[in-house]
Amino acid sequence: MALVTCPECGKHKSDKAGTCPHCGFQSPVAELRVVFSYEPPAPKKDQSGCLGCLTLLAISGLIYWIGPCSKNLDEQPKPSPPPQIPIPQIQSGRIEPSKAEPAENHDENPSAPDAADFGPGLGKNASLQGRYAVWTDPDNPLPRKPYRIIVRIKVPSNETESYPIDDISGHVIVSDGHKVTIPPPGTGKFLKVQDRIVQFDVRVLGPDKLVRDRIVLRSALFNDEQTLEIVY
Repeated sequence: MALVTCPECGKHKSDKAGTCPHCGFQSPVAELRVVFSYEPPAPKKDQSGCLGCLTLLAISGLIYWIGPCSKNLDEQPKPSPPPQIPIPQIQSGRIEPSKAEPAENHDENPSAPDAADFGPGLGKNASLQGRYAVWTDPDNPLPRKPYRIIVRIKVPSNETESYPIDDISGHVIVSDGHKVTIPPPGTGKFLKVQDRIVQFDVRVLGPDKLVRDRIVLRSALFNDEQTLEIVY
């Protein structure tokens, strides 16, 4: 603290005193201190506690709202699994054939020929196989006597007027093992087709003992091969 001179009475006073203790003169500095006195603002209250409370309330409300929603989702019906297709069981390694309708027979490759399919005039000992029929003339050949083997073929279409004889190949094996070639020489190039039937004969000489004749026929046009037997 320092001493200053009062401007009114000239006596000394403290520089901190606003009024002179001797004459009562009020110093202008004191008025300024009163006018410009500053009071610092009161410290703000810590609001972190309130903020924490609000956060806790918000989380609690969110949990309360999510709880029923998740329960409703759990209560929704689950989709049913797809139906199972039964697989047929195979027992003992056997598969039952399907019950398909039998295919129509168009006579393109008959497996069980009928004598009526070859027209009239078949011999008593005729042998039928596929589209071929063979028999002998006479019906009961004699040993060491010539006889004929008749070959009759059923062609697939009525539109054919002639049949190339070179389509047929094969042979006849008589009882003693002698072989005769089919077609025989001098048959011609074409055979006339009548009611879908063509016919030619093969001449053979009877052996000492007649047992059976085996006739093998092959056709390039029909793409087949058949073996027929005439038993005596």
